[in-house]
Amino acid sequence: MALVGLVASLFSPWGPVWALGLWLALPWLGVLAWTAQLTRRAKGAQTGAGPWLRAVWGETWAVYRIFIWSMPWTWTGSRSFAGPSDSARLPVLLIHGYCCNHRVWDGVIRGLRARGHSVMAISLEPLFCSIDDYAAQVQSAVDQLCARTGQRQVALIGHSMGVQVALELWHLAPSRVMGLGLMCGSYGQPASTFRDAQFMRHLLPYLQAGARLGGGPLRALWRRLTATRLA
Repeated sequence: MALVGLVASLFSPWGPVWALGLWLALPWLGVLAWTAQLTRRAKGAQTGAGPWLRAVWGETWAVYRIFIWSMPWTWTGSRSFAGPSDSARLPVLLIHGYCCNHRVWDGVIRGLRARGHSVMAISLEPLFCSIDDYAAQVQSAVDQLCARTGQRQVALIGHSMGVQVALELWHLAPSRVMGLGLMCGSYGQPASTFRDAQFMRHLLPYLQAGARLGGGPLRALWRRLTATRLA
């Protein structure tokens, strides 16, 4: 939603102030819709406005902190290493989801470092790339992390699309992977990656139809985005 707001603001006919407001408002509207859907579907959840308002506040803080203040402002390259290189604890490699970068893991990195783990977070680039290509980047990061720490194996933590990338690397180099932490993603049903929400199941057929109607270049892009043995 932040990306949509930014693109829309570039073509706003109402001037820079309205454009900035649009850029900041669209993510919040997405938060409202998202939390309403989650709280409505939550089994055994408390009723009333209180739980929903707390959820809105928590999600709003997370969205703006991550997507507005953290991820757009990174100058550390495509990989971020933190922690002691001589730690005996299992090193951890963090793999982000679609349209994110390694800054999404800032809080997780601090928590893992406090527990003595060496941590590397990778930014998967470029944006439109196959899972196989991303897995090759992650394999290179695993080699780098092992070289820095002297360990032979790592733990992979993947979120959303990062789940498929982590599983693809496990398929390619299982001897390098001691453990997997997989969050909000599924190799069998990629459309269910958003916390089992149903909207991608309904949206996916339209995306596929658009790819078919878009001709050869768009179909080639669709195949490149969805090309993976596990998906």
